Amino acid sequence: MEKSFLLRACLALSLLLCLAFPVLHILFYVPFTSLTWDPFLSPVLLGATVQALLSSVLTLLLGFLGALGLAQNQVIMTPGRFRVLVFALILPSFLPPLLIVSLIVGFFGFVPMGLAGVIFFHVFMNVGLVSVLMASTLVNDMTRALRESQVMAIGNWKTVGEVILPLIRIDLALLFFYLFVLFFFSFSIPLLVGGSLFGGIEVFIYEKILLYGQWSEAVQYSIILFLTLFFLSQFFKSTSRPMDMSQPLSAMTLQGMGRRILIFFPLLPTFLLLAGLLWSAVTIKWEFAGLELLKSARGTLTVGLIVSSGVFVFLSLLSFSFLNQFLSQVLLSFINPGWVLVGFSFLLLGLSGKLANLLLLGVALTLAYVPFLFRLSFSRQLQQIESQVRFAQSFPVSWRRIFLRVIWPQTLAPICFLSGLAGLWACGDFAMSEIILGSNEIRTLAMDIKVLLSTYRLEKALLLLYPLLIVSFIVFFIFQGLAYVSCRNISSRSWTL
Repeated sequence: MEKSFLLRACLALSLLLCLAFPVLHILFYVPFTSLTWDPFLSPVLLGATVQALLSSVLTLLLGFLGALGLAQNQVIMTPGRFRVLVFALILPSFLPPLLIVSLIVGFFGFVPMGLAGVIFFHVFMNVGLVSVLMASTLVNDMTRALRESQVMAIGNWKTVGEVILPLIRIDLALLFFYLFVLFFFSFSIPLLVGGSLFGGIEVFIYEKILLYGQWSEAVQYSIILFLTLFFLSQFFKSTSRPMDMSQPLSAMTLQGMGRRILIFFPLLPTFLLLAGLLWSAVTIKWEFAGLELLKSARGTLTVGLIVSSGVFVFLSLLSFSFLNQFLSQVLLSFINPGWVLVGFSFLLLGLSGKLANLLLLGVALTLAYVPFLFRLSFSRQLQQIESQVRFAQSFPVSWRRIFLRVIWPQTLAPICFLSGLAGLWACGDFAMSEIILGSNEIRTLAMDIKVLLSTYRLEKALLLLYPLLIVSFIVFFIFQGLAYVSCRNISSRSWTL
């Protein structure tokens, strides 16, 4: 057992070093000088703060109303329909930002820019997920809240304001803090619609390198950003909360606490996305874009499969190492060091060739996605089976047997889902792709769409949207099929070790 423990500890440490590689690597190449305060940094910080504050407040407000509506709908809906409703709510959170911007532009004919545009898309993409998270919090605390409201003999709506909200104020504060940090350091949306004042910190660093070649200052800002995120994450890593809504509450418990129609707010983004998809399908002129389309689709598929495979291997190794409490907390505190820093760190490796560039892009996106995916759900998955693993370790069995019989069967499906999700995001990435691929011959559909949107060729951009959707969901469903086949084989096979 000591040999197995040493092997797993070394493996976990190696994985953490891999995540920290972009930061460690770029330190050897960029000379550090005395840091000077850029005069343009102050308005950028102010704009990012105002944007993040307004985005967080609106997302929480609409998310809370949606949570009340979701809790009401849970009472009267069958479990199957309720799962479909939850999926529709969280769908915009899992789609690439470029795809969402393209669909909205196709439906409305214009894209909101500046402060209003960044706030709109941040709320648009996250209000459904926040509604589900807050509804889970309400369900978990509702019994105690109802008891207190009955003791105080207050009405239903007063129960929400005087009982429910005070009980979940800590959850609300932590969720607000998480959203604020997420929006403050957002990159893709501000790069697309933010403009010069509300582009955000990441875009500011990106432009200092790309436009002005000021590597030293940009990397120092990135390091400060990374360390700030790492230490701030200590305060909100406890926001990970199980979304167990499988047990409907009684109608009496929820009676009057919100209305079913409130679900309209978090559902509206999904309706708009579907409307944009149908509208663009009817209005655009369908034509074959030639071999360039096939080359871009091939590049997109390759990047998606590389990232999905990389995330699959990384999470599988994490599940085998089964991090102890200390290393698990470190990984929960680890934050993506920034798209710009990760991208230019891999660019400094100096590798050339189409395959090498695609591999660099795939590895860079993998390291950027893994910390978020671990925090999103995989850490909770490991926590749920921790008691089973500890119990199995009390018997004289090898770790290999414990992994194959206890850990692997229960983590394989989540690993495949998260790997497919990462591949779907990678297919829609344009920011990291532009940094690493640059002006090389290799192109992706997301890069082509971004160029077309920036030059106001909307119809051609929408024409490429459908191949992007097809390729993205091919990558996603490949790994869902892998999960289905593998789980069936595991359940029907008796391991003899």
